[in-house]
Amino acid sequence: EFMGVAKYAALAHLPVIIIEAIITGFIASFLMKVKPEILKGR
Repeated sequence: EFMGVAKYAALAHLPVIIIEAIITGFIASFLMKVKPEILKGR
């Protein structure tokens, strides 16, 4: 029963995961153009 609920919960969150990945990609791309030292770390 738990695994069934877990599968449905994971499927329900897939659209959110995809949208977050796209937004994160755009932000990382923007930062690489504008201020790349932020992403390079130490």
